[in-house]
Amino acid sequence: MRVINSDGSIPEMCGNGIRCAALHLLRSDQRLSLETDIETASGPHRCIAERDGDTASVSVQMPAPSLDPGDIPLRADAPWVDAMLSVGRETLHLTVLSMG
Repeated sequence: MRVINSDGSIPEMCGNGIRCAALHLLRSDQRLSLETDIETASGPHRCIAERDGDTASVSVQMPAPSLDPGDIPLRADAPWVDAMLSVGRETLHLTVLSMG
């Protein structure tokens, strides 16, 4: 699977994109269930797709999230876990992570 973003960049993988690809495979073969690996630039990802009438669900084996600021990218000395950020008159509580 290869994804091209609207700005022309090519990510290693796209979680929603791989779910759409697995659902397309499920629908194109008229199957009720499908378990397959889809190859991406970040490696293969196991996908399980199931259909029940007009409803379908897809699960994807994703890598563990990273809190490392360099992976996000985030200019910070430490991970932002429940970090407070003031925006106007409000204070937001943020946890910032990367799924790859």
